[in-house]
Amino acid sequence: MPAKGQSTTHCNRGHLRIPENTWPGGRCKECSKVRRAEGRDTWRFTKAGRLSQKFVGMKCRYGLTQEQYTKMLEEQDGCCACCSVKLDSSCKNLIPHVDHAHEEGEQKFSKKRVRGLLCGMCNRGLGQFKDSLQIMEKAVLYLKKFAERASS
Repeated sequence: MPAKGQSTTHCNRGHLRIPENTWPGGRCKECSKVRRAEGRDTWRFTKAGRLSQKFVGMKCRYGLTQEQYTKMLEEQDGCCACCSVKLDSSCKNLIPHVDHAHEEGEQKFSKKRVRGLLCGMCNRGLGQFKDSLQIMEKAVLYLKKFAERASS
């Protein structure tokens, strides 16, 4: 049963609804082309559109709302939770990254336990060390060993 005002054979603009002319969700491909030409698909490229997409993705991946994100950033005084550098969205390496715990056998879109906001360098570093305290402790010992040699 089609929705109110919707035909089963034609879209709202009168294009024929055939498998070759419809996207998997049922939207008309011809109408999509017309909407792009009219500039209606440009909203996601605006500042408001990018922010909206960012927070929708954050809500899906981490269960974190915009208000929770802002509050977390304020609690950290706008700094990285790991190295305390001031986070800045205009600099690629200083964009706040959501740090979360990786669980064993975790599914791709399962809600993750958020730990804090990190700079890109710290976020990548923790990822490279696989969130393992043993590996990180070995790295600290390694650095201390060479720091002692350099000071001697």
